[in-house]
Amino acid sequence: MPAIRPAWLPAALAALVAVLAALLAPARAWAAPVPVHGLFEAAFTGASHANPYTDVTASVTFTGPSGTVTVPAFWDGGTRWVVRFSPDAGGTWSYTVSATGDSTLDGQSGSFTCDGAVVLRGGIKLMPGYPYAFSHEDGTPFYFFGDTQWAGFATDASTGVNDASMTHYFDVRAAQGINYVHADITIAGDDGEQPFTNLSGEVLNPAYFQGADGRVQHANTDGITVGIVLAWWGQTLTGYGMTTPYDWNEFPNDAARLRFARYITARYAAYNVAFIVAGEWNEGMSQSHARAIGAQVVADNPYGRPVGIHATSSTEAFADDSWTSFGDYQQIYSALYANILSRRDHNKPVVNSEYAYFLRPGKPNSATLQEFRVATWDILMAGGYVVTGFGSTYLGGMRMDGTFDVDYAPNDPGEAMLAATKAFFATSRWWELHPDDTLLSGTGTNYALVNPGSQYLVYADGASSPVTLSLSTSATNTYEVRRFDPRTGAWTSLPDYTGLGPIDLAVPDTRDWAWSVSAAGAFDGAPTASIAASATTVAPGVSVTFTPVATDPDGTIASYTWHFGSATVSGSGTPGPQSRSFSTEGLQSVWLAVVDNDGNTGASGVIPITVTANAPPVITSASATPDTVVEGATVAFAATATDAEGDPLTFAWDIDSDGTPEYTTASASHTFTTAGNYPVTLTVSDGHTPVTQVVTVDVGVPDTVAPAAPRNLQVR
Repeated sequence: MPAIRPAWLPAALAALVAVLAALLAPARAWAAPVPVHGLFEAAFTGASHANPYTDVTASVTFTGPSGTVTVPAFWDGGTRWVVRFSPDAGGTWSYTVSATGDSTLDGQSGSFTCDGAVVLRGGIKLMPGYPYAFSHEDGTPFYFFGDTQWAGFATDASTGVNDASMTHYFDVRAAQGINYVHADITIAGDDGEQPFTNLSGEVLNPAYFQGADGRVQHANTDGITVGIVLAWWGQTLTGYGMTTPYDWNEFPNDAARLRFARYITARYAAYNVAFIVAGEWNEGMSQSHARAIGAQVVADNPYGRPVGIHATSSTEAFADDSWTSFGDYQQIYSALYANILSRRDHNKPVVNSEYAYFLRPGKPNSATLQEFRVATWDILMAGGYVVTGFGSTYLGGMRMDGTFDVDYAPNDPGEAMLAATKAFFATSRWWELHPDDTLLSGTGTNYALVNPGSQYLVYADGASSPVTLSLSTSATNTYEVRRFDPRTGAWTSLPDYTGLGPIDLAVPDTRDWAWSVSAAGAFDGAPTASIAASATTVAPGVSVTFTPVATDPDGTIASYTWHFGSATVSGSGTPGPQSRSFSTEGLQSVWLAVVDNDGNTGASGVIPITVTANAPPVITSASATPDTVVEGATVAFAATATDAEGDPLTFAWDIDSDGTPEYTTASASHTFTTAGNYPVTLTVSDGHTPVTQVVTVDVGVPDTVAPAAPRNLQVR
């Protein structure tokens, strides 16, 4: 097993990792020699045909050091045919085309060299020996942590969906820890190329897929695996300002459906992707159709890229089929913990691919940050994985205010929560853990992921007294105990424990808390880095000071590289503060990469620096008084702010996180009638640049009540 590197490395780390550790997944066709798990692409010229897409079937057989592999080729317009291949071993690979219906194409051949000294991470696959986990092709564990972007391949002017906005979306999500995004390749939008110019006649449009190539490549460069949904069965988006006549039920026959599945697999399997056979298959698709398409994808996918199917409920009907990689790829909004746990009996990873859309009206688990957070933890603590979503971005700009904007400020608390949650799990050996809440006792709802004697992850919500953890081991050991705040991402080191257990884990209050209990010295620790900026919005030429913290749990920091947009500053030893000014207006990404004395890499999160001629307002104070109340109480909100240019300022208080302010004055009073945790967003604008700050109000019930029963009861 390779040394563990944080799975939440930011998008920009890709370039450094490719050079220092050769970890980057294939994101482009490489010039010779091609790295192991890189992308080799060859083009061939065939004869002219009335419809090459239907008239010709071509495949290419590669023979190399690890054996023989046959992959389909695909038509790319005119007389051009292309094959993409990702080699798994260094040395010389030869290849030969086999084509039916085109004697000019048939028999063409060539060879290329794969450099065995350079090994990229490659795409993802099921992790050998760990049936509930994924890894990269080089064996590096992959903590599956996804977001929804159904319109990931669309172009739509009315909602602002285009190459630039989608590229920015991938950049932002990668910096927030997202490493998987599923998107429907047949949602094309109304203002760009279309997948087919005539679907009933199967007249495919290669120009559309050439554009899609660029988006897959960019996502892969950001470290994001793209879950390519081949099509819905019968989805209409006319109500959202976009039409899509390319659903599975619109194809003329079964042969056309299988041909399209082969084409998509041929075009994208060499990238870091997964294939989702259908979206919401149970809305009219038969199981036999789904199974036939799934089998076709697997037949043309020699790399073991994950294959699944999506539903409005559970996909467990396919869990034991050989073509699917998932025990479930469910869309379930209730009993989240139990619905993950019950699907693990298929010995495959379980994903809840739709459980919440933060701030989307009417969706369960979505209205407040607290319910969004608790829902996410319920799934993860059952040993499942999430594909989350945001109401303002999950379908391009076709929901909520109609504009696609990944920088939508009300989403910030949800995004920060997800990044913190990902960091908690990604610093563990999650692939070795299994859920076992029988090791816990106490009030409230308590979950545990454990590898007895090595590591225990514990989550408690609503506990009014210490949570007791049984270690379930006969070997005395010393354990490092740390508490994690799911709201802030902050860790608190607690006294080590030596013994056989049990361990009492004290709760600061009845809110949700998490703990990591790990055997001392059990892990080969990778270095960590974080940076703080003296300002995140500045005028051109104004200096910003970046202060780093870099540590290594079992050694020293050997070297570092600062990234200031496209510029870098490198050095040896532990990094110190850096001051930098930017002359060009726009968004500049700043981050820090470090390497320890064992060669392990780590990186800070990306800090976006906005360089603009206008200085934004500065919020000098924002308060909620009191910030802890009971139902029926009134809270006074007050804010002050300044603006360097003296521009008039506007104030807006969004109490319920729905994106619409309830009050538009600097001071306001609000009566809370329902218990809950309220992240209240203050927005101050000078007419040019809005800035936000969140103050939190906790609203309880007037009388003390007994602790709530656990939300999800495990049936044994």
